[in-house]
Amino acid sequence: MKGMHSKWAALTAGMILMTAVFTGSAFGAEPVKGKVMIYSSIYLHIIEQLKPVLKQKFPDLDVQWFYGGSEKVIAKLVAEFEQGTSKADLIMIADPAYYNTLKRGGKLLQYKSPNAKHVLPAWLDKEGYYSGVRINVIGIAYNKNLVAAKDLPKTWWDLADPKWRGKVGMPNPLLSGTAFAGTAGLVRSPKHGWPFFEALRKNRIACEPGNGAVETKLLSGQLAVAMLLEENVLKAMGEKKPLGFVYPSDGPVVNPSGIAIMKTTQNALAAKAVYDFFLSKDGQKAILNGWMHSVRPDMPAPPNAIMKIGEISKFALPMDWEAISREPEKVKEKFDQTVLR
Repeated sequence: MKGMHSKWAALTAGMILMTAVFTGSAFGAEPVKGKVMIYSSIYLHIIEQLKPVLKQKFPDLDVQWFYGGSEKVIAKLVAEFEQGTSKADLIMIADPAYYNTLKRGGKLLQYKSPNAKHVLPAWLDKEGYYSGVRINVIGIAYNKNLVAAKDLPKTWWDLADPKWRGKVGMPNPLLSGTAFAGTAGLVRSPKHGWPFFEALRKNRIACEPGNGAVETKLLSGQLAVAMLLEENVLKAMGEKKPLGFVYPSDGPVVNPSGIAIMKTTQNALAAKAVYDFFLSKDGQKAILNGWMHSVRPDMPAPPNAIMKIGEISKFALPMDWEAISREPEKVKEKFDQTVLR
């Protein structure tokens, strides 16, 4: 009987420990509950996919979202800072440079996630204030019904070819974080610079509010070629829509969209748990399902992608996010004068 009692006690203790591990209450740790607010530029259809995944992972946590393009989210944050504090617990926007701005301003909570060891060092802040969470690739999209194989643009400069006059587009970098990243990368490139955008202006480039608007005009035939996110094209390809994608030989833009915890969060425990989740394999699977590349080298490429992010990065434009973060308004003002006016 004594042996049976000991075995039962051991089994019970094991069950309690397992329960504690899965509920986050081991050794007195608090369970993940309450509310967290995420400010994000991730597409709404991807947020809708994420909601049930997060609910299953954190059943007692109310995860709320504020959605908008990166520049809209940034404007909201700036307005809230002027009023005193932000309502955001986490931010997930597509402008990598802005994380450096927030870090310099003391707005971010330093947190080194245990899952950060699985993330490529290039996508991590060394001091632990933010991490890449999804990789956007910016290249050239085209309508397969309008562009013959022999006419495919192979470089960024090909978009300035007169044959695309009035049929070339891009998202507006004054409104879109990824468009700003693409613009900043090309402006800083010795092969491109502002002469490239002056040439696009002469080619009557259409600047649309965001990547979604550019995709719509490509599909309608109003545009034939455009600067666009790879993920838009991968999704369209999965839906059998006539879009194709080119990685420009003179350098696609690889954009590590980040995740960070606000220093003023009222629920740091839950914010850290959600942060950890997004860097986990399960969290990164959700990113892949949104047709974006993972920040983890142990994950595959997204559906329909021709290349993995490691291959793309080998010939991508070099990006100095710290330098870019110190002159965003200068770049936007120059773009406005060069292209929009």
